[in-house]
Amino acid sequence: QRKVIKSSIPFKKSKKPICKIEIDPDSRIEDLTQITHHADFANKYIGGGALTGGCVQEEILFAIKPECLVTMLICARMDNNEAIIISGTQRFCNYSGYGRTWKCIESEKDTTPFDEESKYFNNHIVAIDAIPHAGPAQFQNRAVLREIHKVYCGLYNTIPENSSPSKVF
Repeated sequence: QRKVIKSSIPFKKSKKPICKIEIDPDSRIEDLTQITHHADFANKYIGGGALTGGCVQEEILFAIKPECLVTMLICARMDNNEAIIISGTQRFCNYSGYGRTWKCIESEKDTTPFDEESKYFNNHIVAIDAIPHAGPAQFQNRAVLREIHKVYCGLYNTIPENSSPSKVF
């Protein structure tokens, strides 16, 4: 699903607090099966180098959940106001390494909750591309607001109001 935010959101004027977040530095995103929304720090061309030998976060995600590869055929380049949501994918393998050391080590039974009614796994991959920045340029207001808008676009109307923030993303 391609999501588009057509106008800028006035985040600076908002009085709503930022929700609580939890960071787990010891886990990989794809291992957190109780989380309903996973971040795909994507290339603006979804899938990035998944078919050309890349082996970092997005490419690994597409290798262990090959249903994601279909998006490379049907989704055009993401614009600054767009995100792509991939829902209901199944994980097929476990791996070790990253980049040049990445390798599939065994098949994996996906433990993500399965929705019998929809016949899909209860997960959503939120693909949002970031502009590559080096140094302090990434902290300029314009750059930060662009990235916040991308996340907002990907999450808007996809998370129930009463969800625990720690169970999302």
